[in-house]
Order: sequence, then C-alpha cells, then structure tokens
Amino acid sequence: MYNEDLYRIKESNHSRGYYHQKNNRQVAVTPNMNDEDFAQLVALEVKKRANVDGVKFLHESKNLERWHRALTALADSLNYQVTGIEKQLAGVVERFSDMGEEGKYRISESTRNLEERKRKISSFRFHVDKRVDDVAKLILAKNGTLSTDGSVVEFFRKAIQRHKQLMEEYEFEPTVLDEALWETLTGKWVFEDAQQHLDDEDDRSLDGTNIRN
Repeated sequence: MYNEDLYRIKESNHSRGYYHQKNNRQVAVTPNMNDEDFAQLVALEVKKRANVDGVKFLHESKNLERWHRALTALADSLNYQVTGIEKQLAGVVERFSDMGEEGKYRISESTRNLEERKRKISSFRFHVDKRVDDVAKLILAKNGTLSTDGSVVEFFRKAIQRHKQLMEEYEFEPTVLDEALWETLTGKWVFEDAQQHLDDEDDRSLDGTNIRN
C-alpha cells in the first residue's frame, strides 16, 4: 500500500544525474529501478515534488506504460484506503453506541478524525486520477492512436462500448455507475444523478444505525 507521506526528490552529482531520498538514504533513479522506488517517484510527481530530471525520466517513451501502471496501482491503493475508512466509519456508531454520553463523544471524535483522513486521501486520489488520464494520453500519442488535435473521443467511445458488451455477454448486473457511463454514448451526462442515487442509498443504510437519545 502506498503512503501519502512521500519522499523528496533531490539533485545529485551522480553519473545518472538524479536521486530521490528514501528514509534518509539516497536511491539513484535508474532504468532498472525497482517497483517500490519507481512508485515513490510516481507519487512524488503527482505531488509536484519531483525534480526536473525525475520528471524527464518518467516522460521517456520506454517508461510511459510503467508510469501508467504505477499510477493505476496507486489509485487502487487509495481507493482501498478510502473503502477501509468508510467501513470504519460505519462501525463507529455500533462500537460506541452503548456508552452513553462518552460514547457520543467518541463517535464524534472518531468520525471527525476518519473523515479528515478520508478527505486528504480523496484529494490526493483526485490528482492521481487526473495523472492516470494524462499519461494515458501520452501513451496514445506515442502509439499513434491520439489524433493531432488531442482528441481521444473515438478511443474511449469504443472502450465504453466494449465495456457494455462484456457486461452483457457475461451477464453482470450493471450498477448505476455503469449505466451512467453508457449514457455518455448518447451524449448524456448523468453522473451527478448517479452520485445522488448512491448518496441516498448510503443515507438509507445509515438510518438504522443512528443513535437514539
């Protein structure tokens, strides 16, 4: 799992020209760097803390797909962390509901702390998701899939169509988000409606766990 506490990139006179710092131990950024170090460099770049040479290293054509994989793994890790926090939030009331006034205080404090952690991780995830899209465009451009005006409409239209086809072929039950994605094929943007639907479902699921005075 990737930690949001990231390591600083610093300049060096090493023959490769750049390092990033890990636990006060300098690690050279090289073409054969291990996945852990590469992932840390990727996370730094999202935070705009990577130095110029480190950024250039990531933008090298041979590193683009590895960069995209590392970003996707980072996004998955952050999603996992958010899901874990949401599960903790759901269990807070059950854990302290029988403790009277002290329980209410603990629920309030625990909820506040967990929500703050969730907010920070979600904020970082937003920027990671954006970089996933940015690097995907770089890969498409490298492969000649991206048109000269930078449009990826046709590429993503085919991807969404294929997604729907596979969902139907293997008889998966579509979620409200799947259906919102498919609506984009008709020029409709209904993600806000989908989000409202999900929020309403969350509210209904929490109704049964509210504290009764």
